[in-house]
Amino acid sequence: MTEEKKHLPHTLHMENNKTLYVSGVMQIGNFDEQSVVLYLSDGKLTVRGNNLKIDRLSLETAEAELNGVIQSLQYSDARPRAKGLFEKVLR
Repeated sequence: MTEEKKHLPHTLHMENNKTLYVSGVMQIGNFDEQSVVLYLSDGKLTVRGNNLKIDRLSLETAEAELNGVIQSLQYSDARPRAKGLFEKVLR
């Protein structure tokens, strides 16, 4: 992956909770009719809803278009977090 793609900014554009356009998509994760996981350069975006489908995906242009009934968008850190002291002791 080039250095330029590693730090690609992302944008979201949603129309009527039915269509979501996302730029800055580096990779696609798990997906089904209830959720789609998109990996962005700075984290993970999970889209939840009903009847979700990926209508367009281009990793060359880093763009995706999702359709369905979009109910929530959740960002999270895609990198595994380091275990803290208490997690190490309590395992």
